[in-house]
Amino acid sequence: MSFYEVYGCAAFGFGDQALQVEGNISEPTFYLADAVLPTHPSGKIRTGEDAEEERIHSGLSWPPEARISRKAFMRRAPIPCVWNGLVEAGDRVARWKVGQGVSFTLNRIIALHIVDLLQNAGFNRQDMAVLAIPDALDEFGQDALLRELKIAGFANIQLLWRPVAAAISWLSEIDQNEKHDLGKSPNEHIVVVYLGPDGVEMTTFGLCREDYDGTEFVIPVRERPTCFPTITGFDWAANAIEAFRKDMDDGAFWQAFTNFPHIWEAISGRRYSKDRIVWSFDDHWSFWNPGEKLREHVFEVSSKPNARLRETLSNSCSLLGTSDADSIEPVGEKLAGYFLSVLKSRSKSRLRGILVTGSLCPPELPSWIFSASNELRSLGVAECSKKPKTDAIWLAHSHNALVDGCAEYGRRLDMGLPTYLDTLPQLAVLVEMGGEHKWIDLLKSETCKGGKPFKPPSIRNKFAIQANTQRLQVFLKKGEVRKRGFFHPEIGNIYDGVTRQTFRDEEILATVQHAGSYEKVLELFPQKESDGGAYARKIASEMFGNPFRRAEFSFPTVPVENMPVNISVEIRPASGLAQITLEPSNADDAIYLRGREIFLDYSTMEETDPPPQPTLGWPDSVKIEVDPDATFSRACRWSIEKYLQANPDDFNILNLVEDVKWALTYSIQNYANYRPINQDGAAGTEEASRLIDMLAKKASIDFPAIGDGLKRKFISRLSWLYAKTPENIRTEVRKNISQGYYNIKWNEGVEAAGRIFINENDLKLLYKEVYKRIRSNHNTPFPIQSYRALWRVLSLREKSPLAMARKQAEAFCEESVKMMRREANTNRYKQRFFQAAGLFLFILRFRQVDRGFLDPDNLSDSGLFKRAIECLRAAEDHFSRSHEPGADRAKELVIGIEKFMRFEGSNDILTSVRP
Repeated sequence: MSFYEVYGCAAFGFGDQALQVEGNISEPTFYLADAVLPTHPSGKIRTGEDAEEERIHSGLSWPPEARISRKAFMRRAPIPCVWNGLVEAGDRVARWKVGQGVSFTLNRIIALHIVDLLQNAGFNRQDMAVLAIPDALDEFGQDALLRELKIAGFANIQLLWRPVAAAISWLSEIDQNEKHDLGKSPNEHIVVVYLGPDGVEMTTFGLCREDYDGTEFVIPVRERPTCFPTITGFDWAANAIEAFRKDMDDGAFWQAFTNFPHIWEAISGRRYSKDRIVWSFDDHWSFWNPGEKLREHVFEVSSKPNARLRETLSNSCSLLGTSDADSIEPVGEKLAGYFLSVLKSRSKSRLRGILVTGSLCPPELPSWIFSASNELRSLGVAECSKKPKTDAIWLAHSHNALVDGCAEYGRRLDMGLPTYLDTLPQLAVLVEMGGEHKWIDLLKSETCKGGKPFKPPSIRNKFAIQANTQRLQVFLKKGEVRKRGFFHPEIGNIYDGVTRQTFRDEEILATVQHAGSYEKVLELFPQKESDGGAYARKIASEMFGNPFRRAEFSFPTVPVENMPVNISVEIRPASGLAQITLEPSNADDAIYLRGREIFLDYSTMEETDPPPQPTLGWPDSVKIEVDPDATFSRACRWSIEKYLQANPDDFNILNLVEDVKWALTYSIQNYANYRPINQDGAAGTEEASRLIDMLAKKASIDFPAIGDGLKRKFISRLSWLYAKTPENIRTEVRKNISQGYYNIKWNEGVEAAGRIFINENDLKLLYKEVYKRIRSNHNTPFPIQSYRALWRVLSLREKSPLAMARKQAEAFCEESVKMMRREANTNRYKQRFFQAAGLFLFILRFRQVDRGFLDPDNLSDSGLFKRAIECLRAAEDHFSRSHEPGADRAKELVIGIEKFMRFEGSNDILTSVRP
C-alpha cells in the first residue's frame, strides 16, 4: 500500500491543471502564465498569482518598471515561450537573461512554475507527481528539469510525454466492448493532436496488447519525433492580436498578449470571460473589446513566427523558431496540411481513432480537420464524438486528457501495471578498431517498457585504457538531436567567433539546409578553419544540433598494461539522460581505479567535433600479385610434369623438387612484382591453379615415402606452395620447430612456417618458438630465417598480429633494430638491412592489438623507438649521398617507415617491401 498521493500535472502556461488520482482536480487558469524574474541571482522567481500581481514589465505605461522595450531585457517570461525555448535548446543549457550578467536557466523557471501549481493543488513533498512534457524535449532538458524540481524539494517526480499521456487517457476511457478487438492487429494506430500555447504536436501511436495477471492492456507504442513543432500557440496568438489592431504600441501589444484572456479564449473556442478591459497605450487609455471579429478570423492569421514578439524577447531568450519567418500561409491552412500529412503517414496501418487535446482544443470540429473529411472517411473515421470512442474523433475540449493520462500512468506505475512502449534514443561511443574510428552502439532505436529501467548487455572487449596512460578521452554521439525547417542567421549570436564568408553566406546556408544533419555538414566542410567551415558548423549546430560530446578522465594510478574496460548503460524513458559506466573487465584491474567506477555524464561533456580518422600507424597486409597469364605454367611445364610423373624413391627426386621450387618462384622479365602464385596458393589462371592443386596432392602422397635424410630439403622446396602446402608437411614443420634444437632443421623449418602457417594456433607456435630462441640466444645474432619467417607472416597474413603477445612483439622489434644497427655500423645498406627494416615495419601491425605499442611517449618503448629512428636516419643520410641505383627509392622507404612509426604513414611504400 502506498503512503503517498499520486498527481497528474500539465503546466504549459495556459489552462494548467493538476489532478489527484481518485481526488480533486485544480481549477484551470485561462490566462497566459508568466514568471517574473529578479535582478539578483539569488532573488526569488515569482510565479502564479504572485507573478500576475507584479507590475514589472506588464506593458503598462506607468509606473516605469511596467514599461517594455524591444531593446531591453525582459524580466517577465511567458511560460509557453520558456517551454518552447527549453525544447529548442535540445542538449544545451538555455538561459533567460535579465541584464547586468544575471540570467536563469529555463528549466529552473519551469520547475518553479510547476511547484507553484502543485502546491496550490494540495501536493505534499512525499507525494508522487507525473508531469506531462513536450514530445520533443531532449533527455538533457528532462534531466535538468528533474534536477531543479529535486532542488525545490520535489524528488518524486515522473515525466511523461504529453501525447502518450493523452493516448493513455483515450485508451483507459474507451468502452470495454469497443476495446475488445483494439490492438490485436500489429497494423493499428491512433493519432493524438495536441493544441497548446507552446506548440502544436500531431503524433501517431501504434497499438499493442500486454498481459498482466490474465488481464490484457491495450497500450500505445511511441516513436521518437524527428523534428520540432512548426506552429506555436504563442505566435498564433501574437499574430491574431496584430491582425485585430495594427496601430498598437509595444506595451499595448504586450498587455493583450500576456494579460488579456480574449485571444486565448478565441483560439480555444471558449466564451469570453470579460466584456472589455482597460487598455493602456503610451499616450492614452482605451478599452480592449475584441467582440466576435477576433474569433471569426483567428484561423486566417499568419502561421509565421511573430516578429514583434520574437524581437521583444530576443535580448533575453533567442527563440529561433521552426518555421519560415517569410511564410504567408494562414494558420488554418498550415494546420490542415500538417493534419493531412499525419493521416497519410501510415498508409499500411488501420486508423482506430483521433484525439484532439490541449488547452487550445476547440469545442467543435475546426475547419482544418473538416477539410480532410474525404481522407478521414476513407480511413474509416468519419464521426466526431464528445467522448472517447474507436473509429471516431474525440474533441477533449472540456476534459483535460493530459492530466488524466498522467494520473492514470502514475496509478499504473504504483501498481506495476503496463503503461506504454517507448523507443529509446540512439547513443554510441567511439572506439578504435583495426586502426579506424568506429561508433559502437550503446543504445539502439529499440522499444522498451515505459516507466521501467532498461539496461542492455554491456559492451565488452571493445575499449581499453592504454598502458602507461593516466588519462582517457571518451567521445559520445547521440542520434538525431533536433531538426529545423529553416534558419535565420541574423537572430542570435551565429556570427560570434567565426570568420564570415559574406559573399558566400547564402550559398553556405543553402548547402547546410540541404545537408540535413550535422554529420553531413562535417563531410561537406571538412576544414573548420577555411572555406566557411566554422560558419557552416555554427549554422548546422543551430539547425540540427551537434550530437558529439567529449570528456577526459584522469586516473589515480597508471596501468602497466592495456586495461580492458566494459561499458554499460542504463536508461529509463522520459527520465533524463542515460547513465553510462566504465569499469575494468578484469576484477584484478580494479586497483587502478581504486575501486571506483567511471560515470560518463553527457550533461557535463563538452560539445566537440569527432576526432579525425587516425593516420596510419602500421601498414596494411600485402597481397602477392600473381602473373595474370600464369607464364610459369608454360615456361616450367616440363619440370612440373617430370615431377608429377616421378616416384618418391627416384634417386634424383630432390633435383626434381628443386625444379618445382624454381617454377613456383619463377620471375618474369620486366614484371618483377608478379609471382606465379600468391600466399593462398592461387595462380593467375584456372588451368594453372589446377596445376598447383596437382602438385600439392602429389607432395602429400610422396612425403611419407621420402627418406628422413631428404625430408628437410623436400619441405624447404615445396613449402613454396604457401597455403596449398599439404597438411602432413605442415605437421612435420610444427614438429621440427618445436624440438628445442636450434640447428639447420630448425632454421629451415621456421622459414617454411613463414610461408605455410595460416591459422592462429600455428602462428602462436611460430611466435613462441622464435621468441624462445631469442631468450636463449645470449646475444648471438638472430638467424636470418627467423627474420624472413616473421616478415612473411606479418606482411601476408591479415590476422597475424592477433596471435602475437606484446612481449613477443617487443622482442622481435628489438632484434630487427639490432640487425639494422649492425648493418648501419658497417655502412652496409644491402639486403639484410632491408629485411630487418621490412620486419620492423610489419611488426608495427601489432598496433592493431595495442595502439600504444612503440609509442614514443610510453616510457617502456621510448628507448627502442629512439634507436629505430637513429638507424633509419642513418640510412636516410646514406642514401641521400649515394649514387647507387635505387638509392632514391631506398631513401623513400626508410622515410616512409619512420612516418608509420609516428602515425603518419602511407601504404605507397609497400611495393618496396614485398616478401
